[in-house]
Amino acid sequence: MYITGLANNCASVIYSVAMLTMESEKSKSRILKEARRIIKKGGHYGIYELLLVPRDLTDDQKRGIQRELAKSMKVNARPRMSGGV
Repeated sequence: MYITGLANNCASVIYSVAMLTMESEKSKSRILKEARRIIKKGGHYGIYELLLVPRDLTDDQKRGIQRELAKSMKVNARPRMSGGV
């Protein structure tokens, strides 16, 4: 089942602004697969997301940052870790 209902290879450009930050890992994967499905060959995907750096943050530090973001944004923010997509 397609998320957008759009045809395959129909978009030249896709923009995403901090949308993945608010999604679970499973939802992030579905969204990215959908973007890949609808974008035309040679198309562009402009994406702006939150990313935690440096890579050596402890799990406690990551959880603390996630909690503070969720509290201030009023959503369960899940920023990406550096080095991952």
